[in-house]
Amino acid sequence: MANIDKTSVSLTNKTKTCSNSCSLKHDYGISSCHIQKLDDYINIIVDGKNKVTFNNSEYTLQHVRLYKGSWYNFANKNKPKYSLVLHHSGDGKLTLVIPIKVASLVGSVFGTSVNKRSQLFFNQFASQITNSNEKKVVNVVNWSLDSIIPTNTPFWTFNVSKDPSIQKRVVVFDVDYPMAISSADVNYLKKAALKEQKPGNVKTKMDVEYNKLGFEGFSNREGFTSMREGMEDMKNFDCIPVEIDGEPVDEKTGIAYDDKKDLSGDIPWHKILDNPFIIIIIATLILMAVYFVVIPGVITLIAGDEHYTMYEIWQMS
Repeated sequence: MANIDKTSVSLTNKTKTCSNSCSLKHDYGISSCHIQKLDDYINIIVDGKNKVTFNNSEYTLQHVRLYKGSWYNFANKNKPKYSLVLHHSGDGKLTLVIPIKVASLVGSVFGTSVNKRSQLFFNQFASQITNSNEKKVVNVVNWSLDSIIPTNTPFWTFNVSKDPSIQKRVVVFDVDYPMAISSADVNYLKKAALKEQKPGNVKTKMDVEYNKLGFEGFSNREGFTSMREGMEDMKNFDCIPVEIDGEPVDEKTGIAYDDKKDLSGDIPWHKILDNPFIIIIIATLILMAVYFVVIPGVITLIAGDEHYTMYEIWQMS
């Protein structure tokens, strides 16, 4: 297994902007999923196309690892709960690091789509994680790394190679705009008892650049957007806990507000009327009422005091 460079780098300065175009195109493709606990991380084995182009250099995905914590220093001691690390080789090395936080801390400020997409990615395999080194095959559906590569999300980039002519490029997405993982899936990850990664002393001064716009989506490989357009400079916002489908949750009860309405005793008409079978039954009852009540009533009014059954009306016609 390849060693992941864990050089502690200070990622606090956002003033030096990215000098290159910082273009990233990825085609990981639909994949199966195998997981295995190894040392201090969860190894995630994928078998898609796994092709990436970064600034016109081509790379192939080698490893996907899920670590607890991070070895990078972020501003205000802000740190992710977990880090998803994608290691590529090709024209040098390329490592993508995506910070992850619990969904209730991410809140709905980033939009429900990011919560839904990134949480569903973890939700398909998290329940299979244990403290065993046994490799497991996970049954996943339409599961792809393409769906969770951030777009329009700020990131830092730097070269960890001591030789400037050799590219060992690292891209770390801004921890202020993380992926989301549900609290339930975090509980599964706790079973693995992963050693938390912590930043060490920054011994080497690294030439770190910051891109506040992030990568643009392209063709059908956009990935998720972890930041709403125009919110780059927001410092404060209210965090709203959400379910996996993005529905706001009551922090005290843990129940989605929409579901609480159903528990209050009121009839959830909006859900009942969404059921096509209920609509068919209601339509049938209306037709029966028209046929057996309304039509005979109208004929009775026309004919006078005499009352006719539908059979008698049919015979007269």
